[in-house]
Amino acid sequence: MGRAYSIYVSAWLAPSEITNPIEQFFAKLKHWLRKAGKRTTEAVYDAIGPMLDTVTPAECSNYFSNAGYAQT
Repeated sequence: MGRAYSIYVSAWLAPSEITNPIEQFFAKLKHWLRKAGKRTTEAVYDAIGPMLDTVTPAECSNYFSNAGYAQT
C-alpha cells in the first residue's frame, strides 16, 4: 500500500530582498559605496558615516512599508 501525504502551503512570502527592509537599505548603501569608488578598508569606513547621515526617518519608514509591514 502507498502512503498518503498532505502538503501545507504557507501564505507567507519567502524571505527575499523585496520583503526585507534591511536588504533594501544595504542595496542602496552598496550603490553609494561603489559610486564613491573607495577601495581600501579605511576609506570605506570613512565614507560610510557621511552616507548614513543622509538617511532620513521617512526613508527608513518607506523601506518597512515597501516590505509589507504596517504603519503604527
